[in-house]
Amino acid sequence: TAGRGWASRVLFSDDESTAVDAAIKMGLQLFLSRQKEHKNKNGGLEGKDLTVMALEDCYHADTCNDTRGYCFLPAPTVGYVNGVLQITDVDDTHGTYTNIAQIMNIEQRLITDKALYQQYTTDIQSRWKTHENNTNSVIASTIIQPLLMGGPKTQRGRGEKTPITFVDPLFQRALCDVSKSHDAPLIFDQVFAGLWRLGHACSGTVLGVAPDIATFGTLSTGVGSATAFG
Repeated sequence: TAGRGWASRVLFSDDESTAVDAAIKMGLQLFLSRQKEHKNKNGGLEGKDLTVMALEDCYHADTCNDTRGYCFLPAPTVGYVNGVLQITDVDDTHGTYTNIAQIMNIEQRLITDKALYQQYTTDIQSRWKTHENNTNSVIASTIIQPLLMGGPKTQRGRGEKTPITFVDPLFQRALCDVSKSHDAPLIFDQVFAGLWRLGHACSGTVLGVAPDIATFGTLSTGVGSATAFG
């Protein structure tokens, strides 16, 4: 099953918006529980807002249309440029690759692309701290669309159609690792990548990390969205 090895419960809902909204609320509550258990090891939460880390141009139903309460990271993407498979972001190109399988092999890339992973981690940590300091907030959960990202609208709420992009899974692994280091629960919104759509029941198999909470999109059977959690 999709939650084998990490999930113990499931919530069924009639649409994606409800499932994602429930997942985010679960994530925030889980964060508060962890803080209480660890006696507020991050210095206490009094007077601070709880925010959610997400990726730019993500689509999480209608939950991100209002950008308040979110910190958005730019994400490097995978694609062919002049026939060459490479990873690019706004400022740079992060190497070229032979095939998609090479890019998807995270355990190997943690060795061969160690410098890139460290670069990703450093940048994410910097943006994480900057957002918290500038907004007097604490990032209390991270939500991502694993591997494939986009949808009918971006998080900016302009109502535009957003191309589906292939996000570098190594970047998402780095984000997951940083999130775990801050005790911020991981939420996988798997509308595109879950339930064997990309050959895996849960994208955590590819990223090498299990989520705390995951949503799974509507299937052709007419079943609504589901939220699984550990």
